[in-house]
Amino acid sequence: MHFVCVCVCLCRCFCTHIGLSRLKACLHFTLIIWVFFFLLLFLYIFHLRKQKISIAKAIFIFQKHNLKTNRSIN
Repeated sequence: MHFVCVCVCLCRCFCTHIGLSRLKACLHFTLIIWVFFFLLLFLYIFHLRKQKISIAKAIFIFQKHNLKTNRSIN
């Protein structure tokens, strides 16, 4: 929460310095934060999906190896 407050203050200072009004600066910053948030969320979900697929592959390989081991014992 403190990080967001610091970012809002910095963005307001920067945008008012380059000539945008505070309302426009706040709206632009809010839009940028939401886009950044959804991008991070998308990347996190994509990373989790990739991990689940690799975990599923690892389980499949383990079961396949286990099946071969059981056959060789019998």
